[in-house]
Amino acid sequence: MSAFFRKKPSSSSKNPAPVAASSNSTSDTLGTFLKTDQEIVFTRWWNMHLMQIDLSVDDLTEDIKSGVLPIRLLEVLSNSSLGKIHENPEGKLFKMLENQNVFLTWLKKSDMKLVGIGAEDLVGGNKTLVLGLTWTLILRYEIHKFDTTHQELLNWVKSVGEKHRVAADGGWSTMFNDGLLISAIVLDAVPGAIDLEAARRMEPFRALSYALDAAEELLGAPPLLNASDFNGKTISDRSVILYARRRALGAAHRTRT
Repeated sequence: MSAFFRKKPSSSSKNPAPVAASSNSTSDTLGTFLKTDQEIVFTRWWNMHLMQIDLSVDDLTEDIKSGVLPIRLLEVLSNSSLGKIHENPEGKLFKMLENQNVFLTWLKKSDMKLVGIGAEDLVGGNKTLVLGLTWTLILRYEIHKFDTTHQELLNWVKSVGEKHRVAADGGWSTMFNDGLLISAIVLDAVPGAIDLEAARRMEPFRALSYALDAAEELLGAPPLLNASDFNGKTISDRSVILYARRRALGAAHRTRT
């Protein structure tokens, strides 16, 4: 690893609980998969925020049925209290529905557009709607919160790649697969931290593994994706957009300090 890192990272980040490796999916529609990269990455995203209050999810669709975790997540994201809720409503349908209605009502009052989703869907474990709702939360609290569009984020990635002579070809789902773009993002934020020429000579999976480790350690964001998520797969745009956004935030923070 010393041939890749030019200096030892100066900070470390907390890691969420380990999550199983993702399964292959070429679809970005939310109703077509069992355990795809979106479900895995979105679960990691929940845990990235819930870990701040010592909570976590394992099976996203099942674990949020009571309404407690959605409310706690929203309190972390919004830095607000949603008031008194039913803390242990498991097995009590009426109390679970009340919790979910507290969650959904708060979202609606904050002008978040929710279409075709109700408390019954969340309590009933509708995976399609749970993942769709998660993406809506990500857009609000990760993307649009910082006045960033998908195209602006893509332009930033491409500009960093061009600066370091790394191609950003193939769209979101494939552009990070050889690790060079991620290496360029780290190098751009922390000059001298990575030997990009050494990365170019590496086998792609190895370069990707080192680049993801470097991004985690040097840019300080939890690992939403790992090398096995990319390896030989077409990963969904939504998963990679979320990853790129977290890395952009980490890079921006690092360059300010």
